[in-house]
Order: sequence, then structure tokens, then C-alpha cells
Amino acid sequence: MVDILNFLTFTWLTIWFVFSIVKLVKRTFYSILFAIIVLYVFFAIPIALDLFIGKPFYRYYPGFELSKNDDLVSIIYCFYISFIPIIWWLTGKPKKYSRDLIKKVDYQLFKPFRPLFVILLISPLIALIFAPNPLFYTHYGAILVGEFISEEIRSYHSIISLITFISVVSGCALLLLRDKLKLSNVLIILPWLIFSVWLNGKRAIVAVVVLMLGYALWHNGLLKSWRLLVSIMIAVIFIVGYSSLYQQNLRYDNGPSLSFKQKYENIRVDYGRDDVTKMTIYSEIHPDRMEILEYRGQSILYNLLMYIPRKWWPEKPWPYAVYFTSAMLSMPPQYIGWGMTTSWLEEAIANFSWFGFLIGPLFISLLCRIGDSTRDPIISALTVLVVTLFLVVQLAAFAPLFILWILLIFWSSIKNRRKNKSKFNAHHPVS
Repeated sequence: MVDILNFLTFTWLTIWFVFSIVKLVKRTFYSILFAIIVLYVFFAIPIALDLFIGKPFYRYYPGFELSKNDDLVSIIYCFYISFIPIIWWLTGKPKKYSRDLIKKVDYQLFKPFRPLFVILLISPLIALIFAPNPLFYTHYGAILVGEFISEEIRSYHSIISLITFISVVSGCALLLLRDKLKLSNVLIILPWLIFSVWLNGKRAIVAVVVLMLGYALWHNGLLKSWRLLVSIMIAVIFIVGYSSLYQQNLRYDNGPSLSFKQKYENIRVDYGRDDVTKMTIYSEIHPDRMEILEYRGQSILYNLLMYIPRKWWPEKPWPYAVYFTSAMLSMPPQYIGWGMTTSWLEEAIANFSWFGFLIGPLFISLLCRIGDSTRDPIISALTVLVVTLFLVVQLAAFAPLFILWILLIFWSSIKNRRKNKSKFNAHHPVS
């Protein structure tokens, strides 16, 4: 019964995945199409892996083992992710449809930002110069494999991580500001993107570079029809190959000696979001056996007030991943130095209970509608990135980027109001 439902769910989501790809190939742009693709990769493909390879054995994650073997959890999960694309397609598009949904960049809107984008692009080099030990970054991923790393270096690397992330976004924004994108423009920006990837040392930034660079090329018409399909295939092969090497050489100390089952478990934990979603559903069905949050809205409160120093507010809530990880390990809520990667969809369930099954997807729809309504490619590109991050990590991991998105939305709204007011005054002069 459950296996049949899993197969039908995967088939249904594959249809939506193909539908989204075809729409993008035909240059019908909606940010929600990218959300459907991300949903398929992180929430649907794990179902196929369960069917054709088998469910992983979560040796160190007892919470995953509990939810994995609960048939009711699997049934609810399948129905939930099956309805998400329908909800998104009905609610995640702007009210007014236009074939030219995304127009050319409003150069007047972003003219004040162009010098800033250039500075932000090269800012990782400046950050490296002022690093406590610049030679520390001569080895890729040094922050992960280095031994006896001082607290000063670890603290400064958090700044490096933020700066490199913003640098990548700025570089892609500069590409979108080109009226006609040429190969030479890409070659000028690319070394800075690679430099940021090297300093950052994490896998996520590689995926961001591929996503943003691909979007810039697609928007400028360099990736059409079959070129887009081939590019997607190449990007997937590259990311999978890179991630495999990353895991073997950096992520796990004994990577080369791991068995297939251990590698499979690591891949599912790192890249799947089915396990965290199922465990959250399990906690809703069996609150007497597992409780993630201490009260509803606890991690939402953290998201809203995260920048208040903890020394000013000792009882300040933790990010959702802290509570989730503690529940997964059957521990009282506490920060243990690391956390399981979670996404917005299951966080919404934990905070709003069964209403979260609707609130989670609708929030993604709202972001897409707001971003697409500006009809600006830079804001739309940032919308795609923000929505993608909401679906794969918690807000605390990219809060500055989300704040930037909000500021750009307000800036665009103010500019458009002034422009509309000027047009109105021009057509209705005061006598």
C-alpha cells in the first residue's frame, strides 16, 4: 500500500517537474516553477531512492528511524508534497499574466547600486587581507579539515562566509545589468565567483553560483530550448560529482573507507528533506512520544528577533534546527554545537501544527508573487534564490540575504510609485 502510494506520488511530482522545465524552456517565467523543481529534487527524489535502493538505516539519528517506519507518516507525507505543486500553481503567480512577465532591467532603479555591486564582488579579497591568518585559506575547505583552529579564525570565517555569499549574488546581479551579455562579461566575473567559492569552503555556495549563473544566462537568452536542457543536465552531473568528492575528502574524515550503506545514509541526510519533514509529521501524530518545540511559534519568534543579543535576552529561543536536533536525539532542547539541516516547510508544521501544512506552502507562494510582481530580473533572480533557500535550509542560514530581498522590494515599490505619480501628473496637469 505505502509503496504504491510512494510510486504514484513520485510519478505525479515527476509530471510537475517536467511541466516546470517545459515552461522555462518556452521562457514562461514564474519563480514558483523553480520552487517546484527544488521540491522535486529534495522531497520527491528521496521517494524514488526508497523504492529502488531502499530506505537508509539512520544509525546515529534515532528520530529518523522512528518516523521512517511509521506508515501513517509516509501516507501523510505523500499527500502533503503531492498537493504542494497544486497550491503553488494556483496561488504563486502574479494576478496579471504577461508573456513578457520579466522585462529588462530597470537601469534607473539599480543605477545607484552598480558601484556597490562591484565593491561587494571584490569584497572577499579585502576580507582575506584583514583575516587573522590569510595563509589559512591556501587550502580549500580548511575550516572543515583543519585541526586546532583558533576561535578567532572560526569567528572571522563566519564573516568570510557572509561576504562570499553576498559577493556571488552581486556578481550575478552585474551580469543581469548587461543589456547584451557576452562571454567576455562572464569571464570577467567568473574568477571572482570561483575565489568566493574557495574562501567559503562550503557546498551550498557552489550550488548558488550554478543557480544564479544559469539564471543570468537563461534570462539573457543564451540558454534556449535544448541548450537549457543540456545545461541543466551538466549542472546536475557537476553538482553530484562535486558533492561526492567533497564528502570523500572534506565532509567525513573516513570518507574513502565508508561502505556503500554509510555513503548512502550520508547522502540522504545531507541532501534529502524527506527525513526531517517526516519526523516533524511524526511529532504531530505522536506528541506523547516526541515533542520538537516547547511551545507553538517558538522558532518563528527567533526568526523575527534573531538579532537581539542573547546576553540581553537569556531566554531567547533557538533556531528551529536546534530544537529539531535535540528531539531527534531524544534530548532536552539545547544547542550541542551542530544541527540537522531543516527547511521552512517542516518548520511551519512544527510551529502552526496542522495549519502549517497550508501556511508553509502559501508563504512560498507569497514570496514568489511579490518578487515576480516587480517584473525586475534582478529582484526575480534574488526571489528564486531566497525561495530555494527557504526550501532547503532554515532562515538563520541566510537572514542577511532575505533582509536584502525585502529592502529591494521596498525600494522597487517606492520607485514605481514615484514613476506612476509622474505619469499621472503628466497626463493630468494642474490647471
